[in-house]
Amino acid sequence: MENITTTTKNKMAAMYGVITGIFYVIMATIAYTQVSNITVFYTVKATGYLLLLVLTGLLAARIRKANGGYIQFKDVFGAIIVMMLVSGAIYFIYNYIYIEYIDKQYVYKLKAAMLQWMEKRNTPDDIMNTTEKSFDKQIAESKTFNLGNNVLSYFSNLMLDCLLGLGVAAIIKKNKPFDAKF
Repeated sequence: MENITTTTKNKMAAMYGVITGIFYVIMATIAYTQVSNITVFYTVKATGYLLLLVLTGLLAARIRKANGGYIQFKDVFGAIIVMMLVSGAIYFIYNYIYIEYIDKQYVYKLKAAMLQWMEKRNTPDDIMNTTEKSFDKQIAESKTFNLGNNVLSYFSNLMLDCLLGLGVAAIIKKNKPFDAKF
């Protein structure tokens, strides 16, 4: 197919967004159950991010192929943003439900595990105290729902994901050769 429509491209991106969101939820659930072991917790989180990279690359390659093997940077990056919006929303909603309803002790478990991990590595007391105060502040803020902070958190994560998407789009883009016939 030559020159796929924006609608088709966005449908593909939304579908990949749902798939990525589901994988994010699965990886988050695995990570959350391993919160007492910080090394495993962050390894699972990193694996989830690598999965995001792979799925982003697959989406971009599929769109380029559907577009006859060529795609402009703006077109592939736009599709990646749609994918990131959808998967990020699914992940954000799941995180909220998990922390608010499924495991209300999650943040406390994460704090305890992080401090224990730091202690095992002989982290200086001043750094541990700063970390503990940071957790305490986050815990206090999380006790009241703040739409502004939640939206800011969502878009902050989205910006990080879009930086990844920027790199993928730069690699995948392939402009049609210039054919000047005079």
